[in-house]
Amino acid sequence: MDLISKRLSVATFEHDECLKCKILPVCMGPCSQKILENNGNCTKGICSLGSIDTKLSDYLFIDFFVKSMVKECNGFDD
Repeated sequence: MDLISKRLSVATFEHDECLKCKILPVCMGPCSQKILENNGNCTKGICSLGSIDTKLSDYLFIDFFVKSMVKECNGFDD
């Protein structure tokens, strides 16, 4: 299997730790590259939540704001 296919075939959120996480719908799990580098193990060391130094409500607001600005800059209307 080539490297791209291998990376794309990694399920990034089918781990107990991820399924219990409150930000899973936003982050979609850890990076597939990091999972491959850890031989398929999803450990706390590769979780995005550990590097977020903000309240969940603030994180979600910023994520929504950034996505809204990107849509506006690209000329997309809903």
